[in-house]
Amino acid sequence: MVDSDSFKQKQNTGTRIFIKSGLQTRFWEDDWLICGELKDKIIRSLNKLEKEKTLASYYIDKTWQRHGATTLLPDAIWAQINNTILSHDKNRIAWKFTSDGVLSTASAYNLTHTDITAFVETNFTWIWKLPILPKKKLFV
Repeated sequence: MVDSDSFKQKQNTGTRIFIKSGLQTRFWEDDWLICGELKDKIIRSLNKLEKEKTLASYYIDKTWQRHGATTLLPDAIWAQINNTILSHDKNRIAWKFTSDGVLSTASAYNLTHTDITAFVETNFTWIWKLPILPKKKLFV
C-alpha cells in the first residue's frame, strides 16, 4: 500500500505544465523548465516580490527580459527560456507517463509500483560540451 504523501509526490513529478500565457506560472518558484526550479540555479536568495513574479512579467513584447536577478542565470538556462514562447491561451497540465498526456488508472498504478527516478526527464546536452573527442562522446 502506498501512503498518500508518497503518491502526491509522485503525482506532482508525473505532471508537466504546457506553458501558454505564463500568467499563473511563477518564474523562480515553479518547475516550468526541464532544468527544474530556477531559484535553485542562482547563488543569492530572492526577496518576496521576486519570488512571486510570473513568466508574463519577464516576457514583454514577445521578448524575454534579462534584468535584475535574471542576469544571474547561466547562458544555457537562458537558451531554454528563449525557446519558450508565450501566448494568450491558458496553461495546460498533462501527465508525463502516457503518450497522450491523459492520466490513466494503469499509468497511476504503475507509477505507485515503480521507482520514480527512472522517469525523471534529464537534459543530456552537457555531454556534447565535454572537452573530449567527438567519437568518445558517443560512448558517454
